[in-house]
Amino acid sequence: MQTLETTASPEREHMDRPSQPAPRKARLGTGPQPNLNQVRLTWTLARLTAKRLIRRKLFWFLSLLSLLPCLVVFYWIIDRFAANWSSPEMPFAMFRNIQAVYFHIFFMPLLSVFMGLGVISEEIESKNITFTLVRPLNRASIAVGRLLGHLLAASLLLSVAVFCNFMSNMVFQVEELIPTLPNLINGILILCAGLAGYMSVVAMLGTFWKKFAILGSIIFLLMDTAFSLIPVATLNFISVRFRMMAAYWEPLPRFLPSLIDIPRGSFVLNIALIFVLFVAIPLGVMAFRLSQFEIVLGGGEAG
Repeated sequence: MQTLETTASPEREHMDRPSQPAPRKARLGTGPQPNLNQVRLTWTLARLTAKRLIRRKLFWFLSLLSLLPCLVVFYWIIDRFAANWSSPEMPFAMFRNIQAVYFHIFFMPLLSVFMGLGVISEEIESKNITFTLVRPLNRASIAVGRLLGHLLAASLLLSVAVFCNFMSNMVFQVEELIPTLPNLINGILILCAGLAGYMSVVAMLGTFWKKFAILGSIIFLLMDTAFSLIPVATLNFISVRFRMMAAYWEPLPRFLPSLIDIPRGSFVLNIALIFVLFVAIPLGVMAFRLSQFEIVLGGGEAG
């Protein structure tokens, strides 16, 4: 177990008083704690984490990368005003193809790696874990708050990017915006659900194996893609990408995509397996890692 210490300096008004024998170290959180709302504190930690991520240069670099498909608007401008040019594709079909290729295959996995690896390890490397652990939160709540904050920032970036890409393609087909809106919402929800699954596993890998976390994350993403392509029901059952692909072309939003499409067990079994693989195990590992650190308040002279 690693011990982090902070040193408290005596106040000036107490300097002249005779020193009292006191223990050199007082553990934080060992006394009676007020009855604080853990849910509200967890949500506060998530919001603070998301705000801190949004201010970083990496977030804005990823934002620019996510908006590259919006350059397709020039393609439609040429198609609109060039005399001898006619596109063989419809704008909404172009949007769906870009979403399937660029966002599903390339950008969303990349975003999960960049935003997921630092959920816990970043706190340890930056020494900010000292200030995180002194909060009146248990270790599981800290893990949930940190992961939720990263997921909020990443989901916001991804949702805005997909919406901007949608508008770039539909710029000359405004009358089709409302009929295609359910497909847009469905696509965003599926991407965010897949992002949550990927980020939880990547965050778990980055908790312990800092040097090999990127390699481990790439191997996990490649394995998940392979499981989605192999025609074996058991492998499809645990593949995030397969569940995304199965629900991608549906016209109505489904926040839990493809839970019933896989002929493997019952609906309750699907829910239980998803909870264990992508919620319970990753959060348990992160909470265990945080439990290895002990904050101690140091005071007095060494005896």
